[in-house]
Order: sequence, then C-alpha cells, then structure tokens
Amino acid sequence: MKNRWSSEELLGRVEADLLFEKQHWLLLVCAVLVGCIGLNLNAIPMILGAKLLSPLMPAIVGLAFGASFLDFSLVKRSLRILLWQIVAALLLATLYFWWTPLQAAGVELQGQTSPTLWNVLIAFIGGLVGAVGLRRKEVHHLAAGVALATSLVPPLCAAGYGIAHADMTFVLGALYLFAINVFFILLAHYLVSYLVGDAERKGLNEVLVATLLLSVSLLLTFPAKTAADKLVFEEQLRVFVAQEFSQYAIASQTYDAQKQELRLRIAGRELSSSELLAIEGHKDDYGLERVQLVVEQILTTVEVKEGES
Repeated sequence: MKNRWSSEELLGRVEADLLFEKQHWLLLVCAVLVGCIGLNLNAIPMILGAKLLSPLMPAIVGLAFGASFLDFSLVKRSLRILLWQIVAALLLATLYFWWTPLQAAGVELQGQTSPTLWNVLIAFIGGLVGAVGLRRKEVHHLAAGVALATSLVPPLCAAGYGIAHADMTFVLGALYLFAINVFFILLAHYLVSYLVGDAERKGLNEVLVATLLLSVSLLLTFPAKTAADKLVFEEQLRVFVAQEFSQYAIASQTYDAQKQELRLRIAGRELSSSELLAIEGHKDDYGLERVQLVVEQILTTVEVKEGES
C-alpha cells in the first residue's frame, strides 16, 4: 500500500533508529532526572515529560522486530542497548534519591511499584497503537500517545529510589512494572507483524520464539491478575461498608486476609441483632459471601445536666 512501509523499508527504519550515541545518552539523563524530580515532588506534568523524553522505545521495537523477522543479530543489538540504558537509568536514579533531601516516598513513587492487570492491558494496547503508527508513512502523533500511556522511565526511577533506600520490595515492584511495559509493548509489535504479514515463518525457530513469548506473558500476567483481584476486593469492601453502614461513624476498619474477617468499630445508635443479620445477608450482593463480619459498637450517650430540660 502507498501509505504503508514495505517490510524491507520498515526493518531498515527500525535498524536506523537503533542508535545510542552521545545525544541519546543526554536524552536519557534528562528523562531520568525529570522523572526523578517529578516522582519526588508528586508532579504529574514532570512525570509525563519524562515519558515523552524516554529514548527506550527504539530498543524495545528492535527486540520485537528481531523476534518477528527471526533476526537474532538485531535481537542481540537491541538487547545490549536496552540493558545499557536500564543500568544507566538505575544508577542515575539511585544517585539522585541518595542525594535529594526529600526522602519520603510520595503517592506517585508508590504508584510505580504495584502493577495490576490494567497495566498489562495499557502496555499491550499502547504497543498495538505504536505498531500501527510505525507502519504508516504519513506524519502522525501516535508515538507521543504511546509514550504517555505506557511508563518506561518512571518505574526505573522508582527502582532507583528503592536501591537508594535498600528497599527490595520497592525495587522489585518497580522493575516488575517496567518488565510488564517492555514485554507487552514488544508482544504487541510481534503480533501486529504476524497480522499484517511482515513476520518470517521458519519452522522450528518460529515455534520456539512464539513459545518463549507465550511463557513470559503468562509469567508476567499472573501476579498482575492477583494484584488486580486484590484491588477489586478492596473496592468491594469499601463500597459494602460505605453503603451498609452509611448511618454510622466508622471508628476503625481492619481486614484479616488469613481469617477472611472484616472487623468494624462503629459509633452511633445501637444496631439491633435483626439489622445486623440483614446486613450480613447483603454481603453476597458485594461478592463478600466468604467474609466474616465482626461489628463492635461504640454506643454514644447524651448527658443531661441538672436543671436542664
């Protein structure tokens, strides 16, 4: 098609973009510093700026095309560049968070360490959009949208924070999010290559690559699904308490996952046994049928002083 690059032209463009020279190092340094400052200050515009500045995408696309065309020299070259970028970004982020006087982990920093199934979907959809845009000859702005939708530099910045504070939970969570974004962008490009007929089909090598990609996708998706299920469950608990105890002040709310026990301390008028049983019967409506409800009531009293009527 006239408005689409041929397979040979497309592969040539990918290989031409797969450079990491002085200007690319400078771009990476700027992206990481902007990302670290944005995460440190909870400044969303700076975090978005770091996503736009990120020079990591060409290496990821190179990996995808190397897998699609079964060009293992391209895979090695792309992987080498990506690994150098990751190491440099982690080192710079670690130095920044070791130096900065703002040591507390804010909301945006913590948000880079708990990926869920939605992060998988966003990375995959972003990769699909990027793969389509890459094949179009006309000038387009899809690359900017993909960069904003997927997060590559911010998780590396968050991992640097974890290293600087010797917090391995933080490090592993952030690197897990980074791995999700890299792999599912790669997978989307790989699948689009097959759908449009660009990919090579060479028997055993093709099967091995496809098997590897499938295995890694399952390995990365399972923990994210578990985290998504936990998030949905927590939302169900929140809605249940808000709806069923809307007439009461919630003094405390704790959930014991091992015992599957929701314990509430509420203040207000006395809750009768029949009302409590009715609330118990509503648990199924919120998907909480297995949760044991324990309610402790704090009865409020009104003291009438002598001489007052």
